[in-house]
Amino acid sequence: MATVFWTLPDELLIQIAEHLSGNDTTLRSLARTSRRLQPIAEPVLYRYVFARTGEELHRLHLTLDSVSWRSKSIHAIEVRASVVNHDSSSLVTLQDVIRVAPNLRELMLESPYCNNESWRHATVTNGWHRTMSSWLDSIVAASPLAPFDPRPHHDLPDLNSIPNLGARPLQYLKRLTLHLNGMEREFWTMQQEYGGILAHPTLEDLHISSINIPKDVVAYLPKDLRSPLKRLTLDEANVTLAGLRAVLSIPEALEYLYIGENRYSPHERLFPPGQKYNRLPTRNTQGLMDAIGRQKHSLQSLTYICNEITLSPSYIQSTNAPALDLTKFEGLRELSVSGCSHSHMLSWCAAAKAPPRLQRLTIDELVFIDVVMEGGLLPGQPPAFIKEAIKAVPQLKQLDIVGTNENFDLSAPWLVQPRDATDVAGRYLEARKCVLRVLRPPTNTRIVRPILYGEQEQENVLMYVNDQQGFRVGLHPDDWLQSEIDSSGDEEDDTDTTSDEDDEAESSDEEEDEDDEDVSEEGSSDTDTSDSEHG
Repeated sequence: MATVFWTLPDELLIQIAEHLSGNDTTLRSLARTSRRLQPIAEPVLYRYVFARTGEELHRLHLTLDSVSWRSKSIHAIEVRASVVNHDSSSLVTLQDVIRVAPNLRELMLESPYCNNESWRHATVTNGWHRTMSSWLDSIVAASPLAPFDPRPHHDLPDLNSIPNLGARPLQYLKRLTLHLNGMEREFWTMQQEYGGILAHPTLEDLHISSINIPKDVVAYLPKDLRSPLKRLTLDEANVTLAGLRAVLSIPEALEYLYIGENRYSPHERLFPPGQKYNRLPTRNTQGLMDAIGRQKHSLQSLTYICNEITLSPSYIQSTNAPALDLTKFEGLRELSVSGCSHSHMLSWCAAAKAPPRLQRLTIDELVFIDVVMEGGLLPGQPPAFIKEAIKAVPQLKQLDIVGTNENFDLSAPWLVQPRDATDVAGRYLEARKCVLRVLRPPTNTRIVRPILYGEQEQENVLMYVNDQQGFRVGLHPDDWLQSEIDSSGDEEDDTDTTSDEDDEAESSDEEEDEDDEDVSEEGSSDTDTSDSEHG
């Protein structure tokens, strides 16, 4: 058998190595077997790099120096930093690794001080200032507008033999994630010198968190500059209206936009001082629409999470918001609004002003029980906001309503009025071929965004769907979804699917529990595999 293996052509050996992708232990053994197998196994082994400490980065840096194809093989680097004794100075080595990895496609950087109280230790004395500057400078240097020094870093070993050392870094970068923090602050500020990150010439997916976006964020960039960015996620961000307008003027054709205002760090909401941050949907509704409207020609998915916390019934009834004109967003298919008042949420889909091709609408953190019980419903009539939503978007295929209280469970039979109102609303939308889902937050404590290393965001709990089963609890929100939800379908197909679901509903609770356990076990297996790959 061994003799047959050595007679295989390189093409088949390469396929074997590709099949072992993710099994670092086997790939290392294969690379050490012979000089013939080393250049076959190592390109797969070095394709994805994971590091948590400066020491790991330093060892990686030395191995790239010894063999040229290793640096060329790197396509993804993930640094989920952890420091010992709050000394982050050794993490600066990442800058040297980035400069010698010409084919890097994905870069994920996570500060060791992000989203926990240890950010108080992110000081000048422990090296965090130098480390963070080196990380961001390496990314900014990829822009042709930024000054660039092609000389190697002074503490590098002999790297003169590595190709493209003097070229700009990250010229093939497609995806960038930055979970950082500032100097002795939980948030970091995208200052003018870092605005070049938004102008990266090849970047298509940018995710940044715990970020301040002031009004002059792109002051140094040419006004006619455009980038190929398609997906932008601002996670837990302090956003000024002028800053958001400037940021959204740069992408040529943005398809996905997620804006999550700072909700969990109130002490950071007024920094840098002297500017107005957040609450844009309620503070300047039309100004926000003008800013987002810069991408109306291409946007397909929009999520806005406001930090408005006033959601009482009296506020719901007394507040009137101007209707937003979204008729020009012709490509928008998915819209999710969270954290605004009831009237402001509905203003995103007012009659004759809604996106003409919207398929899925999510209204998150709605005080559902208050709206239902305080609305003065007539018997057999759905809540007014249900009628308003479907009137505004008659082509809507799915409406998701997520409540604010994890203890409010529609499966409880004593909640007669909310259950009746929900069922009436479901039948009302079913007659219009629209799926209604009512969900609540998970009972356990939610993970504060951004989602960091070792964390897993919990799914909302599904309470009701306007299908034959109706009220339920404990299922994954998407387990019940029919395959034809994204297409219009015909009534016969809907009937057949419904009958199939009836048969499935007659199965025992034990079988459902076993399915759920299988799913959870598979998730655990994936996590374990990922960790072994990282190791």
